[in-house]
Amino acid sequence: MQDWKKITGNIFNGVIVKYATFLIAALVLFYSWQHGRYNGNYINSDGKGYYAYLTAIFIYQDLDYNFVDDYEMKYYAPESYFHFKSDINGDVANITFAGIAVLLLPFFLAAHAGSMVMGYPTDGYAPLYQYAVGFAAVFYLFLALWGIKKFLELYSVRKYHIILVQVLITFATPIYFYTTVDASFTHIYSFSVITLFFYYAKRYIQDSRAKHLYLTFFLLGLIVLIRPTNMMVLAALPFLAGSWTSLKESFIGLFRAYRQLIVGVIIFGLVVSVQPLLYFAQVGEFFIWTYTGVGFNFADPHILGVLFSYKKGLFLYTPVLVFSLFGFIYLFRKSKYQAITLFAYLFLVTYIISSWWSWWYGMSYGHRAFLDHYIVFALLLGLALKDAKYKIFRYMIYVITPFVIWLNMVQVYQYKNWILYWDMNEEMYWKVFLKTDESYFGLLWREAKIQAQEEEQAMLERKFKDLKTNNIYNDSFEGDLIGVNEYFIDYDNTHSGNTSIRLTSRNPYSPGLKTEIRSLMDTTRVLFRASAWVFVPAPAVVNSFHIVSSIENEHGAYHYQAVDSQAENIETDAWNRIEMITEVADIRSPDDILKVYIWYTGKREVIVDDLKVEFFNIKAD
Repeated sequence: MQDWKKITGNIFNGVIVKYATFLIAALVLFYSWQHGRYNGNYINSDGKGYYAYLTAIFIYQDLDYNFVDDYEMKYYAPESYFHFKSDINGDVANITFAGIAVLLLPFFLAAHAGSMVMGYPTDGYAPLYQYAVGFAAVFYLFLALWGIKKFLELYSVRKYHIILVQVLITFATPIYFYTTVDASFTHIYSFSVITLFFYYAKRYIQDSRAKHLYLTFFLLGLIVLIRPTNMMVLAALPFLAGSWTSLKESFIGLFRAYRQLIVGVIIFGLVVSVQPLLYFAQVGEFFIWTYTGVGFNFADPHILGVLFSYKKGLFLYTPVLVFSLFGFIYLFRKSKYQAITLFAYLFLVTYIISSWWSWWYGMSYGHRAFLDHYIVFALLLGLALKDAKYKIFRYMIYVITPFVIWLNMVQVYQYKNWILYWDMNEEMYWKVFLKTDESYFGLLWREAKIQAQEEEQAMLERKFKDLKTNNIYNDSFEGDLIGVNEYFIDYDNTHSGNTSIRLTSRNPYSPGLKTEIRSLMDTTRVLFRASAWVFVPAPAVVNSFHIVSSIENEHGAYHYQAVDSQAENIETDAWNRIEMITEVADIRSPDDILKVYIWYTGKREVIVDDLKVEFFNIKAD
């Protein structure tokens, strides 16, 4: 028995403890490659903008980003199109910052070289490039976990507690989601470099070694290059110093070693200079602001909203962080200076995050803006576990560990499968709390979409109620139905005339309007009302359909709108009218094609008849 305990103890201490950081990262990588991504892609949404610097420079040599429509049409659905280009005095600039592109560069180059050697597509967006980004996210998670380990060791946190902190930060917070699913977003990368900044800045304060100073400046440059507002990490230096005396001595020593300081500043300058150089290459100016129309409102911060709201509350969606706050009790008892300076830093971070115009930070899981600064919560968790006076905190964290990990995994599953909505409220939250059944997939999204469609349709009705029609397209599906299989023509059940069209999973698209924009009276923008009659057999819930409009060019659709059927409002075994009103104000060319049709996504069949599209004269604004 003693030998068995010795063997298992040696395995735990010699393998699990020693290689815990690697094992955690390997587990995340396994999940990421098996179940991560959206529709097979790691490069999505905002990530398309960050990543586009690489493809624009190394593959297409095109900083006007004319290749965007090509990869969007080839690899992405129309509704996932992401606009990252901004017009700056007639030139095109990427609105995103270049830091992520710099961090992804070695992985991108490896994927590009591998694609050329193995004969794979070298367009920058094929699967090998996608997997390279997924691997990069896990690599930077590994660096962050290593940084947590080294940083917590400076505070004498026990190795077992460090492993627990690493596990909680990885599996009980949105870090897991932004590593395995939204791997091209900034957060896992910012989290990594800020964690390393904390570690090397403190090491320099302790030993004044030049290499630690240079690494600190290099990391600060990356932090700013990824997200300039994160330069607020400099406000953590008073805490990292450990005392007022140490802070003063460190600054005095820094300026005494002015040659090292100059080298550090040069390193920082070289890193951050990447951005103005890219701006100059794109628009001929070194300094521009691409996020026009948005910014901070420091007079109206939403502190309670970012911390506790159902919309995006930090502590609501990541409750393990509540327990990290126990670390302040230990810290205050050991050093009031450190407790106050760390709290001040955390308050500053919260204040700046909550002052952004979109304080909920758009479509995201949890409050993603805080992820960059999770090293603070990792330290507080470690200190709470270390506290020998109030061991109750340690035991509470032990007890809640499986529950907070389970909750996070459920929520990640919910968000990835469209159960959680991006704009949650109290009613929505409890309606889907811990729900994982397929019947909840997209439920909140559909309900919100229907409400938004109804509001938009009502607004357009009011806005254009006095306009006159200039053209009407009618299709009652009579006569020679070119391209329609005889099997799908119905002669027995029609809304008018002698024939109608059956839509099934084998024939999901109805005939419809297909015309060049040049055939319309106004070739710069269009307003139209489209409607059709649909016969819906029972039950309506398995017979979903949509009226769709799109405007396409040779690269694919750049306008797409669909109004969905609402099962609860459908009269079964009867004819139902579906309608949309659409205004498109950014027509790109008279050669573009307008399409209007019915799309069936149900499991049985519906019958469609009398498609009608009415075009209106639009008054000049």
